[in-house]
Amino acid sequence: MKKIKKFLEAAIVISVVLAFILPSSAVVTNEENTSGKVQAHVENYRQVLPVEGTLRGENIQMPSGEGDDRLPSITKDDAGHTVVTWTNEEGVLTWNMGIAYSDDPTDPMSWTGWIITLTETTMVWYSDTAYVDGPNPEDFHGLYGVNMYFDTELVGGYEILDITQDPGDTAYWSYYYWGDQIATDQVCRAVEDEGYYNEPYYDHDGAISMTIYHWADMGYDIEGCPQYFNQDLTEGGSTTFFFDAQANLQTAPARDCDYATLPDWFHLTWEYHNESTGTDKIVWKKIDPAVEADIEFVPDDWQEYRAEGTNPSIEAFDDGKAINVAIVYVSDGDVKCVYSDDDGETWAGPVTVAAGSYPALRAIGTDLYCAYIDGGDLFLKISDDGGMTWGAAEQVNDEDGYVVAEENAVDIHIGGIVWVDDRNGDLDIFWAPFEVGAPPGAPTITGGPDGDGDAGTAYEYTFTATDPDGDDIAEFLIDWDDETQD
Repeated sequence: MKKIKKFLEAAIVISVVLAFILPSSAVVTNEENTSGKVQAHVENYRQVLPVEGTLRGENIQMPSGEGDDRLPSITKDDAGHTVVTWTNEEGVLTWNMGIAYSDDPTDPMSWTGWIITLTETTMVWYSDTAYVDGPNPEDFHGLYGVNMYFDTELVGGYEILDITQDPGDTAYWSYYYWGDQIATDQVCRAVEDEGYYNEPYYDHDGAISMTIYHWADMGYDIEGCPQYFNQDLTEGGSTTFFFDAQANLQTAPARDCDYATLPDWFHLTWEYHNESTGTDKIVWKKIDPAVEADIEFVPDDWQEYRAEGTNPSIEAFDDGKAINVAIVYVSDGDVKCVYSDDDGETWAGPVTVAAGSYPALRAIGTDLYCAYIDGGDLFLKISDDGGMTWGAAEQVNDEDGYVVAEENAVDIHIGGIVWVDDRNGDLDIFWAPFEVGAPPGAPTITGGPDGDGDAGTAYEYTFTATDPDGDDIAEFLIDWDDETQD
């Protein structure tokens, strides 16, 4: 730990020097809750009831109020509740935050739903929620949500410590916005599970989120500017806004942002529209805060165009031997995938996943799950080799032709799949489970010497394991307890 600590301290010094020499974007911060961060208040909240008539285990409509529901997201909290959020467009100028949860999601009558209206805005947009679990006991542990206030052009957020309590109970639900961050021409807002990192410029630990809007501050004027926030979720914490002023890579105007979290660093992606050529490019960046936290000045080989296309979704996972990263996106009517098995150092592909649009990607264990829309239906494919090949398509929706094909109409999580569906004549959010294969049992090891064995002598071992789903077991990973694995 001492070596790591010294390295982090060196990185902080270097970053601060860069902030004075270069037009660094990591210089906007709120050191106190009273400086920029403003408490929002609930105007009203009303419970919406489960929708009767759906059988257990089939497509389940989320509890809904009046109007159209869009932009769904899904996560699970530490108590095991499946949590779904969305934007409820009650009317042309009235947009609310929709949220529902269940501890038995396959039972349609188990869902508890709320429509929440805040006093600071009449148009809450792009509500997205994740479960954030800081590594230390004093860190934040709960649901961390983000949204945009479309009418007042502000960036909002919220924290939920116990979703079973009423949304008006300020001991468990907290809403706020940044009063000094004017967010015109808002495009995207996103948050992912986990994602708790040290922010070296101001030395706080916090959760990250992404956003895209017109950045006009500090002498810059950048339409569709990609940004990420690092927010200390403890009381009195600060927030650092990192925006990409594009000294090294043209990335704006941007849209459709996404990111993938790993324990110590994270990967970002979004769609960049090159107005001069009329082409769309998939931007990828890797950010290790211990090396460089600024979204603009990450090393050159950590920021590149990975493909030409639209609507990217990114995931990353550790398979025990290497970090795998994959991005799915749309090109010429097909969902494509580029992938890396060395944490983004080299990339392969693209490979075609399927014909379709608006993909959503999720890593569960070492499998990649890609949901996408084609011909009014929602399909799911699985890759067990990091994105190189994809299995057969499985249709998710049980009524053909009603899945709405629009940006961020689908989200996927181990807690299920959610999407926008118009089978009832307006736009509603539907949920469905999907099967995640059970892992194989612990292996039985036989053979070898009777005792400790002799150095330099070869011994034969047999490893036997059974998979409850009957799937083939590709390989065993052996940890020799000497910092090597086979």
